[in-house]
Amino acid sequence: DGWRTAMMDHGLDAGDELVSETLFTLEGGQAGTARLLEAGVTGIVAASDMMAVGAARAVRMWGSSVPDDVSIVGFDGTYFATFTDPPLTTARQPVDQLAAAVATLFVAPPELDGWPAPQVFAPELVVGGSTAVAPSRQPV
Repeated sequence: DGWRTAMMDHGLDAGDELVSETLFTLEGGQAGTARLLEAGVTGIVAASDMMAVGAARAVRMWGSSVPDDVSIVGFDGTYFATFTDPPLTTARQPVDQLAAAVATLFVAPPELDGWPAPQVFAPELVVGGSTAVAPSRQPV
């Protein structure tokens, strides 16, 4: 919903052809990318780094390149993101903060009626080589 709202707020198309739901695997990322490439996307945000690697593979199989033709961003910040070619741009989850919060809930659970208050953990953008200015927006 957030993505659709942001797209519409900027006067951009938010059609279903721009969303591909698939498995959270390298193969899933690869399989889900064909539909997006057919729709003419120049950027893909994958739900995991593994899916992003699969998307990059699909872009190359399509005969295009990352990031010259299609930018790709992953999510997780896994250690292997820096070893891909090109290095993956990713949103790194603060795993240490997440783990500490979970451990605290187990060790000293709050005495509340109902669920504990939600906690928000902001990811860190790690810019790699898998993103660039969209080809249609390149300066002349």
